[in-house]
Amino acid sequence: MPATAQLPDAIDRCLPVYIAIDTSASMAGDPIETVNDQIGELIRALAGNSRLADFVYMSVVAFSDDARTILPLSRAASSPQILPLVPNGRTNFGDLFRELRRRIEQDIRNLKDRGGQVYRPLVLLLTDGQPTDQGWERDFSELTRADWVARPNIVTFGFGNADERILTRLARGAAFVATDNYNTSGNVKNAVRGMVTTILDTASTGNLQAPLRVQGYVRLPTS
Repeated sequence: MPATAQLPDAIDRCLPVYIAIDTSASMAGDPIETVNDQIGELIRALAGNSRLADFVYMSVVAFSDDARTILPLSRAASSPQILPLVPNGRTNFGDLFRELRRRIEQDIRNLKDRGGQVYRPLVLLLTDGQPTDQGWERDFSELTRADWVARPNIVTFGFGNADERILTRLARGAAFVATDNYNTSGNVKNAVRGMVTTILDTASTGNLQAPLRVQGYVRLPTS
């Protein structure tokens, strides 16, 4: 049975946030263990913010050979729980972008049906690699096409074998690359902290507010 968004009957205003996590085989060991721990920390940080917890709605999408919505869009204040992510397979970006496009379309429609003022969606992407599939650029263009009113802001975080050129190409807001590729656990922790800052600052203003600095990362120039 497909996962569905966990939404209340009536909504005032909301910021939909999609956490996209690379769960390919290269994330095995410390990286995925730290991800599983830190996603819980992220959820607790959002749920514990009494001013913004009812405003932020979050979803978690894992991608490897395919993309899977692990947590359907849910109110942060509800402290949603997710099962541990398991690494396997390759790094299929195209399937991720198709899943995000499909989910955002469906979620925005559901939110608006409940009377919500919906801010521009925010995608936060964490990867340690490069696309292994062909044709992902076409799917990315569909996700970010200028005539789609729900096209998301995108902030990317990369470490390990992540390519700076890909990170900046995907970014629609900001891109960060780790400075120490041997500290994988620290890279994941710092990226998630950067995500929390981005979510809270964006929710406070309604416009994308990416941090100028993230510990252990360099912010890359983007157009």
